[in-house]
Amino acid sequence: MVSALRIRPIKIRFCMNTKLAKICFIALFFCSQVSVAQNTANSRYIWVGDLTLNSLHDFSDALKNSKMVTAIEFRKSSGAAASAGIIVKEIESQIEMKKLKTFARGQCASACANAFLLGEERTLLPSMDTTPTHLMLHAQRSNQTGEINYGATDQLFKKIVAKSKGKITLAFLEKMYEAKNSGGGLYILREAKATNDGISQIFFCTGEEKELRRPCEAIKGLKPQDLGISIAE
Repeated sequence: MVSALRIRPIKIRFCMNTKLAKICFIALFFCSQVSVAQNTANSRYIWVGDLTLNSLHDFSDALKNSKMVTAIEFRKSSGAAASAGIIVKEIESQIEMKKLKTFARGQCASACANAFLLGEERTLLPSMDTTPTHLMLHAQRSNQTGEINYGATDQLFKKIVAKSKGKITLAFLEKMYEAKNSGGGLYILREAKATNDGISQIFFCTGEEKELRRPCEAIKGLKPQDLGISIAE
């Protein structure tokens, strides 16, 4: 990542709609998708790639077949291309019933980030490839018009605040409403990155950074741990 945190557009499947969207992304972040899920060591379910109805079915089956699963580890996920609301709701239900912890490696964006933040405990792990471990959060928008769905987004915000025991505030999440398009949102990085204004782990992008030739805004003095998100090896 360049020191000024210049961003460039990539194509990525977005959580709340079915179309491919261009988003402004922090440099050296790349999208890598693999639609494979597996259970490791009987205690942590490894969910690799986008959240789909098929991978949700695999996840549900794994929980039915093993009472030893205590956590979900999301890897390399750009979110859900379709049925995001249904998928996140079902993951939330399983988390509530089984008190599941959540982990993330590499990219965990959109629906993945929402599901991650609903975990009983939330932990960012080292990346297994060149994509730094990070969360990307954005407001829910209409597939047809791009308008923000404030009702659904506010409801999700309240759940995330509750899970963090107030460490993640509504004011912090509502920063997403300042985004100019579906490419804008909040980025939470496992490793700190250098910017012109110093070191930071949390950034806000409007989605217009490329056109305006400016970096994303660093949110200073805030770390994942301050938001109730642990860092582990």
